[in-house]
Amino acid sequence: MGAFPHAVLQRLAQTGRPIILVDHQEPLLNCDTISHDNQEAGITVARYLMSMECRRIGLITDDGRAASFAQRKIGIELALNHFNIDSNRTTSFREFNISYENGEWHNQLATTIQNMSDHERPDAWIGVNDDIALQWMHKLQEMGISTPKDCLVIGIDNVHSAVTSSPPLTTVNLCKEELGHRAVEALQRRIERPGTPKETVMLSTTLIPRESA
Repeated sequence: MGAFPHAVLQRLAQTGRPIILVDHQEPLLNCDTISHDNQEAGITVARYLMSMECRRIGLITDDGRAASFAQRKIGIELALNHFNIDSNRTTSFREFNISYENGEWHNQLATTIQNMSDHERPDAWIGVNDDIALQWMHKLQEMGISTPKDCLVIGIDNVHSAVTSSPPLTTVNLCKEELGHRAVEALQRRIERPGTPKETVMLSTTLIPRESA
């Protein structure tokens, strides 16, 4: 579950016990994997913001921190590349890379956008997860930038605080309970049918529109 060094997983695999990777991918091991479709989540948020006629999308992410972050970014880029057909309504995209564990990242990003002109500043923000989106929406409000009046904000995860924030955060739901259920099902299948090919199960995501976008 989560991030494990390859060497650790390799030693576990050598025991001969069935292993199910949950929200973690390791293509060099012959293991079943249960994950969210993070790429689909990225496509979903980008398509939604494009449908809201946003023209300058900013993604706040910590590049290299997690495979899920990278996959969501790929999905956003795919959507923009595929659906930016009408040259008169092209949506631009800019990545803002932060240090997620650094508690000052939102102040540093605030300084960056304050130095941008109005036609450069994003009119929509994607937090690569809900926590980033919620922190940034709060910072924007401190700066006198209203959501959704001045810009839209959207996240990915559907954590509990997303619905209790002010305004409630538009997000993409990841079925985390189902992730656990499917992992147990995969383990039972692997025990009963040990010689079958490995499987990768990707759980689909669902957009939850709320007042922030």
